[in-house]
Amino acid sequence: MSGGLYARRCFVVTGTPGVGKSSFARRLAEELNLEYLPLDDILIENKLYTGFDEARESYIIDVEAARKYVYENIRLEDVVIDSHLAMDIISCGDIDLCIVLRCSPYKLVERLRSKGYSNRKVMENIQAEILDVVLTSVLSSCGRDKIAELDVSDGIDTRLETVVNAIKNGERISSDSVDWLSLILSQGDLQRFFPEGLEGGLG
Repeated sequence: MSGGLYARRCFVVTGTPGVGKSSFARRLAEELNLEYLPLDDILIENKLYTGFDEARESYIIDVEAARKYVYENIRLEDVVIDSHLAMDIISCGDIDLCIVLRCSPYKLVERLRSKGYSNRKVMENIQAEILDVVLTSVLSSCGRDKIAELDVSDGIDTRLETVVNAIKNGERISSDSVDWLSLILSQGDLQRFFPEGLEGGLG
């Protein structure tokens, strides 16, 4: 595709761990015949981190080193980038669209537990999803015009089809309305997701 809404065909798929971004990104790349790029894995493989956070069970990426590596080694065209850090590393002007996947905290709990995460890590990621941490970070890097927020609580198939069709037709993608905080408040579950301590949380 030359010119138009998705001229570079550079798409970022991001979201809280467990929402399904890797599956979504892989299938989006397949549907559009683009390269799939698991950016976070690539950064770790190339040791572009300053250390490992034992409490959060995750690497601390060196953003400046990562940015230098990306711009010297990766062609940001005809690619689907799978990463929760991409918008801290890649300039908004170099992407066509950032897809932020969202998932109900009630369903995300089980997905994260199935990954074998500690209760602390499950709690941290659930709270991040409820408080829109990833979305807020992306918005600080890129305007709303290049962001599509999609609720994939019931799976990725329907939303994936919508995205693929929109991109192929050069159409903008409407964001879903997501407000997990209001949802858990309406269910009386604030204490469940934001307990004073970890013990007994997310029961």
